[in-house]
Amino acid sequence: MTDHDASDCLDPACDPCLTDQRQESVIRLERALLDLETSPEGRAGEWVDCQVTVDALDVRNLLDLLRG
Repeated sequence: MTDHDASDCLDPACDPCLTDQRQESVIRLERALLDLETSPEGRAGEWVDCQVTVDALDVRNLLDLLRG
């Protein structure tokens, strides 16, 4: 049995590919939040008026993971 190669997969409902996409989404969102938390404006723990832009697909993937 060979490892699944997501770059060659054309199935939008492929479980291994969806799992990989969801995990990548979580990592991207965690990094965005960490960047926000460690920004110079937020180091004192105060509220910061800033904007975090995330991909809608990342949000959907995260919600899919939460739904289980």
